[in-house]
Amino acid sequence: MKFVQQIINSFQSSEKTLVFINFKPVNEAYGGGNQFVNNLCAYLAKFDTIKITYKLKQNIDIYLIIDIRKGEYKAYTFDQIYAHKIKNKKGIIICRVNDSDITRENKIREEAILENIDKIDHFVFNSLFIKSYYFNKYPAFNATKNSVIFNTANPKYFYPTNNRKLSSSKIKIVTHHWSDNTNKGYKFYYELFNYCKTQENIEFVFIGRKFNDNYIFDSNNVPITGPFKEKELGEKLQECDLYISASIYDAGPMHVFEALACGLPILYIEHEGGGKDICELATEKVGEAFLDFEDLIQKMQLIIDNYDTYTNNIHKNIHLYNSDLCYSKFYDLIMELSNS
Repeated sequence: MKFVQQIINSFQSSEKTLVFINFKPVNEAYGGGNQFVNNLCAYLAKFDTIKITYKLKQNIDIYLIIDIRKGEYKAYTFDQIYAHKIKNKKGIIICRVNDSDITRENKIREEAILENIDKIDHFVFNSLFIKSYYFNKYPAFNATKNSVIFNTANPKYFYPTNNRKLSSSKIKIVTHHWSDNTNKGYKFYYELFNYCKTQENIEFVFIGRKFNDNYIFDSNNVPITGPFKEKELGEKLQECDLYISASIYDAGPMHVFEALACGLPILYIEHEGGGKDICELATEKVGEAFLDFEDLIQKMQLIIDNYDTYTNNIHKNIHLYNSDLCYSKFYDLIMELSNS
């Protein structure tokens, strides 16, 4: 009987860990969450120890919640997922926290997380900023099990070009956003667009779906290119010289990772948010923080005057921006919790 049990245990241990993910990614230009799940699933697919499902099946080991709310690419409510876990009589719920309601009129995300805090076994925050935000606002988080795992960009598409040099003809400063939320920094982008029109050697490039409506007029509109994704997006970023992010309160913005992954020195706003966290991950400077538009112009010139220093610093720390570091940490967490 003991021998039979040993055979059963051996068979069970060889089974794959079944991971349910509540966000089914799409292969098109979309937001950072979609890119994250695409990259994560591609990484996890390399291992014969894990099987991914987007449907609530029997014997799920890990329930990975990318966004706690039901939506276009999320087929189940959290209540349905939790009820399945109870019926399943097994499984660990991991909830990734990659956003807040600071910039939204509809305050449902934080409410949904807080309402279900006791049902979630482990939280993963994608920046120090977003963890601090929730812990400071909601003391209940102090009793939770949690991790901080920063995103990274896909090195297949986002990587620095060899021997990057500042353009001798026209310097291109770029930003890219899927969302047109005003907190992404559109006021600064519009001011920079107008400033660049007065300069012969500087051009502002906006990559995205649409510009914020507050800065769309009958004339003098910012030209839009894109949106692009993956290889094409990486190539478009590599064609530019500098990057700017004026986005505030972003938890762990992928646009910042993708810019640095392509080797672009970055201008970033001195404001609460994951963008600042990312730009200051390295001990060496990979860009400059700005306070207002006048400071932005001064810091842009500082980067231009010392361009090689910033690009060299990015190269030294490239593993922080375009590697499998993020996804390997998720793999380790999944295996650790599924075997606990």
